[in-house]
This record gives sequence, C-alpha cells and structure tokens, in this order.
Amino acid sequence: MGHPWRPHPTDAPLSIEAGNQGGFHVEPSFRLSGSFDPDLITVSAQLAGPDGSVAESHESDLYLWLRAGACDHDLARLVLVDEAGALLDEAAVSALTGAPLTLSVSFESGARRVEASWTIQLQ
Repeated sequence: MGHPWRPHPTDAPLSIEAGNQGGFHVEPSFRLSGSFDPDLITVSAQLAGPDGSVAESHESDLYLWLRAGACDHDLARLVLVDEAGALLDEAAVSALTGAPLTLSVSFESGARRVEASWTIQLQ
C-alpha cells in the first residue's frame, strides 16, 4: 500500500464514502510542517455545517508518516452524524452535498498546538 497523502485542490469537493456499517464518512489527510514530538501527538478534526458539527475525529494513537521537517496524518475518518451522534441517513447526507462546510484540524504535541480550517464542499 502506497502513501495515500496527496495535495487536494482547495476548490475541489471532498468525496463522501459509504461505510460498511451503514454510515457515511469523509477521509481527509493532513500534512504538518515544523518541530514536534511524533510520539506525543493528538490530531483533532471537525467538520461543521451551518447548524453545527456533523463529524469529529480525535486520535492520539495513530500512524504518522515522517519526513524531513514534516509529518503526514494520512487518514482522519470523519463519520457524518447528527447532533445526537446518530449516523446520518442518505437524505441528510444528500442535503450536505454542495453546501459550504468548515473543516477544522488541530495538532497538539507537548506545549505546541497548530490549528487550521478550510471551507469545503462534499460530493
């Protein structure tokens, strides 16, 4: 299996994937540049729509691809859920398609914290 991180054009929608257990998810990957401890890092990602959060991921036991001056988190599976935490059905997922959503991510390692966010669309 090759390295799955690839740059994604900022104006291109992210694909919605159907899961094996009936839910839907988005699988973004992230690259962090700079100095940090790769053994003590937590990656948090959140996808939010106009009505609030629709997906979250908080991972501390994860595999990072290390390279000179950077690391890649190759897969943050963001499962699409409602405000009660139940899986979104196909109609609710379709309503998100094409709508502007905010994808936020933070990397924490020791005393360092890096945050970023983007406006995205799903397809």
